[in-house]
Amino acid sequence: MIDLASRTAIVVPVRDEEASIIELFDSFEKLSLKPREIIIVDGGSQDATVPVIKKYMRSHNNLPYKLRLIELEDAFPGKARNIGIESSSARIIACTDAGGIVDPGWLKHLLAPFKKDSRLEVTVGNCLPYTKSPFEKYAFLINIKGLDKTKFAYLGAVSIAFLKEVWQKVGKYPDEIYPNEDKCFLIKLKKYGAKFFISDKAIARWRPRRNMKEFAVQYFSYGRADARFDFVPIAHILRIATYTLGLALVIMGIAHRILWIVCLLGLFLYLLGVTFRTCLQSRRVAAFLYVPLLLLVKDIAQIFGYIVGMVERICVPKYREIARNKFKVTNE
Repeated sequence: MIDLASRTAIVVPVRDEEASIIELFDSFEKLSLKPREIIIVDGGSQDATVPVIKKYMRSHNNLPYKLRLIELEDAFPGKARNIGIESSSARIIACTDAGGIVDPGWLKHLLAPFKKDSRLEVTVGNCLPYTKSPFEKYAFLINIKGLDKTKFAYLGAVSIAFLKEVWQKVGKYPDEIYPNEDKCFLIKLKKYGAKFFISDKAIARWRPRRNMKEFAVQYFSYGRADARFDFVPIAHILRIATYTLGLALVIMGIAHRILWIVCLLGLFLYLLGVTFRTCLQSRRVAAFLYVPLLLLVKDIAQIFGYIVGMVERICVPKYREIARNKFKVTNE
């Protein structure tokens, strides 16, 4: 395993993470298996992220790995990762995101499968919540279906290791897509036929948004990017159709009051289902205070984001071109 670690680099894109980056660095120091180097790529932070990183580097000059900082003027995470990977001579690249931490055994469990199978090209790890308030806890739980399904679909950023060679072959991370650039990368790897291994023990811990404003902006961005680059249109269309029907029932209820009852009953059942599930997962009655509002904000933010993104895709040829080629593999 020592040989693998000495040929491994961890690449982390950051932007405006002054409040969380030291926690991530502390978790790297606790890794049971240390990489050759850790490359931090700043995509144009407007806060004190870069000064905080530089201060940490000055005060930690005896780390068991090389810590490097690359500064970019303005870059999405995909581009930041690509530049970090290109700058490294490591054979294996491990990626995680700022805004969270990794468990001590994270890198060890990501690399172990490569030692067992020389044909392996990608290991995908696990992601669990890292919460500091009830709001963050419920913001995470409304997105999962059960206690055994805490992994995200976009672990191409949060917890993954891959051969640098296969990253090159599939055409790297997309530079101009955000969010969902990690999802694109995973899909390209699968299209290419890369050999995967899923390691549940390789745990990164992701921190959800801290407040309602950040939460709403997050899901607005998800909806906007999904429309811009043509991701999961059916789910968004169904959501828009459902809320449009509800709005129509409210308007028609002016003349036929029974329709207001139908609308309220439908909304109640929808909110109750997710809230009850979250209550069981959290084992806290407080879910009934948080989840209904979170769910409504999430849905409405995604709807408005999707509408804005659709207008942008119609009006901006660049987005249509990116959408057409988002899953294109260099060496198909």
